[in-house]
Amino acid sequence: MHPAKVRTAYGRSLVTRGDLSGGVDQLRQGFLLDERNRNRRGLSIVTPLLVNVLVRQGQNQQASELLDRALAIAPNERAIQRLREVEQGPAPSAAPRLTGKIKRLLESMGRPRYGFIETDRGETDVYFSEKQIGIVVYSSLSVGMSVEADVVTGADGRRQALAVRPGVAARKLLR
Repeated sequence: MHPAKVRTAYGRSLVTRGDLSGGVDQLRQGFLLDERNRNRRGLSIVTPLLVNVLVRQGQNQQASELLDRALAIAPNERAIQRLREVEQGPAPSAAPRLTGKIKRLLESMGRPRYGFIETDRGETDVYFSEKQIGIVVYSSLSVGMSVEADVVTGADGRRQALAVRPGVAARKLLR
């Protein structure tokens, strides 16, 4: 198990320093060792790191496959379960729908990425985070993109998107 820990730690370090390809190689080696040893705890550490880097590189299919493999070995590990929940996004809701454009996309060290939607009606901007809308959805967004969002208003009066989808114009371009 120690070689897996070393690979995972080294991969994390490389990713932090900006060497994504080297980091992915090391994280993947750590994942494979933990998978071969059926090390549930190790998988709960390496899987979120590896999946997040792969998604940021646009390798969503590989990320999803690795997530499935980790869940097959460690179905009760909460860190891995949360990744699946985030990937799938929230369940459809009866929240009010609005349209607008992505105003800003931001990254915060050690936290989920987030952003703001500028509404077509000129209302207050709507906040969203990759934790709520899903990693795959967040990775597909770009500044200026037309979107539709299901929005709720919190107790503090701020509006937050529970789901974000490409708007009608963006969907036509994606086809």
